[in-house]
Amino acid sequence: ADATALWGAQVGACIQRRASLPRNVGQGGRVNLALTVSRSGAIQSVGIAGSSGRPDVDQAALNAAQRAGRCPAAPAALTETVYSFTLPIRLDVR
Repeated sequence: ADATALWGAQVGACIQRRASLPRNVGQGGRVNLALTVSRSGAIQSVGIAGSSGRPDVDQAALNAAQRAGRCPAAPAALTETVYSFTLPIRLDVR
């Protein structure tokens, strides 16, 4: 479980680096993304597990995951072909 949690944190950071709000959005929020990620690090599916309550913020989080596309590969200890994660993504007004 530790290897999965560590990898999940790496995937979350990979997406977080690409997360940005559109210019016209005045307020950010936190979105929990539901992801499936292959061992190679390819994001296979993404959805909203917990909404920020703002559709524009939720969409920005989904866009970040789609832009990421591929994140770090799974550590060797993880042998399943696909893993599921629920990861928080924070979007703040800059």
